[in-house]
Parts: sequence; structure tokens; C-alpha cells
Amino acid sequence: MNIKRNLVFALVLLLTAAMVFTLAGCGSDSSVDNNPGNTNNPGNTTAAKYVDGHDFSDGVAWVQTAAGQWQAVDKKGKVVLKLAADEWPRSNFAQGVALVRRADGTIELIDKKGKVISSPKSGEYDGICGFIPKLGMTLVYKHIVTYQVTEDQVGIIDSKGNWKVNLTNDEVLVNMCYISDYASSSGNYLIHIGGYIGEGYLSMIRGGYFDNGYVSLFDVNANIPYSIKLGYSGLGDFAYCRVGYMENGSSVYIYSLKRTMYYSTSSGGVYAIDKFGNTNQLIRFSDVEEIYLGKYKEGLFFYKSTKSSHYNSTGVGCGFYDINGNRKINLSAYDITNTPEFTDGYSLLTLRNPQGTPFFTVIDKNGNEMFEPRLAQGLSVSEISCGLIVIRSGDYGDYSYSIISTSGATIADLGQVDSVSDFCEDAAMVKSGDEIYYIDKAGKRLFK
Repeated sequence: MNIKRNLVFALVLLLTAAMVFTLAGCGSDSSVDNNPGNTNNPGNTTAAKYVDGHDFSDGVAWVQTAAGQWQAVDKKGKVVLKLAADEWPRSNFAQGVALVRRADGTIELIDKKGKVISSPKSGEYDGICGFIPKLGMTLVYKHIVTYQVTEDQVGIIDSKGNWKVNLTNDEVLVNMCYISDYASSSGNYLIHIGGYIGEGYLSMIRGGYFDNGYVSLFDVNANIPYSIKLGYSGLGDFAYCRVGYMENGSSVYIYSLKRTMYYSTSSGGVYAIDKFGNTNQLIRFSDVEEIYLGKYKEGLFFYKSTKSSHYNSTGVGCGFYDINGNRKINLSAYDITNTPEFTDGYSLLTLRNPQGTPFFTVIDKNGNEMFEPRLAQGLSVSEISCGLIVIRSGDYGDYSYSIISTSGATIADLGQVDSVSDFCEDAAMVKSGDEIYYIDKAGKRLFK
């Protein structure tokens, strides 16, 4: 495989939507400065007009001024870092570091003071191909061409600029540098490429028709790569994968394997696989047309299928299950239209009544409704973030937003604005016209 060739597509994605850096989904603010090259001018708390921004992460948010300059600000509006003209962020801050793109196209790792922590200009590697936010580490690559060998190598550099994993041609780690919807080297559909899955493990899962799926895990701390096969040989398996975390800190995937029968129904099961490669079948099914499988989060995962006859010793059907396959919350009485998960002990359900009219409610871990299902027709209801739900009503160009709690109580009516993000680090970004600004959990504007 040739990383340099494939990175052309990867870098295009990086430059278009900060895809690798979708750390959460909130906004930010920034202020105009007559000296855009000054990266050490803290203390400015003027509420200048911001036109673009990122989520708050690691205590700061990237924001863009009306003059086009990108800055990092804290929740008091203090400017902690300013980028030079024609430079912009390529990741949010995490573990004190972030990636930025320089005017010449080079991507470098910097700290909150603007100090360069790692750069391909050092000559140690050719470029940066990934960021692991929870670890504050970067994946870097180097294309080697000698008489003896032509190959791609990948390594990992930590938030201090030190080599965590030296450059290696190991296929598991090399494959992790792909930032693509398809894995062109194997022809398999890429189910999940996820970087960090907990405790320093990087991961990638693939699966394909008429080919076994597999999960590749790389232990950053022990520098140990390995791959694990999923499924049954030659049965045309397809793996639906969801990442989750176990309470003891070890990582787990919840995934399903389906054997397609006459291109209509399938049989198979739902499995869990931990970071050591141990697997456990949780649910078996047959005659399945559709599977809805949620993330394993806060000790539970959501499972639902249509047109199926299940068999499971501890209960089957729509609901939330634990890591042993026990259905802990029975949701068979609901026609659920989303794939819910728990966040801080609560889960948002979007529903339909027998006539197909949409509703929504919130349940706790005992399956109790926090409020009577409410009409959702004409509404857009966000997932739970920081204990809050953002609700949009109205038509395009005439949106109104409000914030409610998981109990259904109205927290704030934000009126007519263009958009409101989910909450990240107890702040959300609001876009109104050509301006963006931030609000706190009470709906009040930050750093006026």
C-alpha cells in the first residue's frame, strides 16, 4: 500500500470539514487584532464579532474573527492564542495540544502558547495523518524509498513531542492512517475507523460481503499490534459495529454478524469483543431484515430488529442490554425510531404512535419516563448533552430554539436564531446571521 498516494484524499478531507477533528460539536468566539501574527497577546476580553468557531474542548474554543483570523479563547472571552494570517486549526485542543495548518500547507502540533511541539519540518517524518484527541497524540507517516525496500511507515508522537511509537511498517498501524470511507487496499467496506477506544488502544474494524470482517487493535503503550477475525468463514458476513466502554476501563466493541439469505433476511448474532480479543455472544437471531444496534455506553447497549424470531436465554427483543446479553430495560411497548444510548444516566427516545405521529421522551436506567411523550411533529430534537436537550421548531430561515432538561423542564427560550449546537464542556455555540456566540447551560451569553 502507499500512504502518500492515499493521503492525497485524506488531506482533502482534512481541509474541507475538519473530519478527523470532530471532537464534539459546539462553537466558539474570537476577536479582531491588528497584528494577526502575534501569537502571544493574552488578556483581550473584548467581545468582538465572531463569524465561525469550534466546540469548547480542553477549556478553550477556536474562533474566527470578522477579519478572518483564527484565535483560541477561554470561557471568559480571554484570547489565549492567535494564529497568523492564512493559518487555521485542524483540531480542537486536547491534552494541551492541537493541530494547525500553516500558510504553506504544513500541519503542525502546537500547545496553547503557540509553541511548536512537533512538525514534519524537523525531517523526522513526512507529515501528520491523524490525531488521537483523548491521548493528545498524533499519527505521523514517512514514505521510505531505498534500493532494498519501498514502503510506508507510521509512528505516534505524544503531546510532549516525544516518540510514543517509533516509525514502523506494521500493517495494523499503517492502516490506521487512512482517513477514508472505503479501504481501497482490500476492497472491503470500512465499518469503523475509530482511533482511540480506551486506555491507549487504537482500533479499526472492517467487514465485507463474502469476506470475514476483522478488528485491528494497536496498544499504544505496549507497542503491540494484532488483528482478530470476526464471523464465519465464507458465509458472506457483514458486521455492524458500535464502540463502547466498560466500567472497569477496558474497551469493548458491540457488533453483529449477519448471514444474508436470499438477499432478504439474515441470521447471526450480537457479540462483544474486548481489547484482548475475547469474544462473547450476547444475542442470537434468525430471519432478520433490519438490525438497530447502539453503542455500549454506561453499561448498556440498545438492540432492536425487525421481522425476526429471536432466541436468547435471558430475554429478547427491543430494549437495552447489559454486557452479558441480559435485557435490562424492555422497550417492546414503544415504536422507537432512533438508536438511543445513555448519557449521564438518561436516554432520549424518539417514538411513533400507532398512527405514525412522532413523539419523544426521556427514560432513566430503570426504564421510567421522565415526562409523558411529547409531540415531535415539526421539531428537531437533539441528543442529550450536558444534561440538556436542544429543540428546534419552525421552517428553514425561520427557526426558533429552546433548551429543556432531561426532566422536560424548559431551561431557556432562545428565540429565532439560525442554529444551536449540542453542549460541550457546558457551553453551546449559537449562530445568528453572520455572527456566532456561546451560551452557558442557563442559556445566557458567555463573555458579553
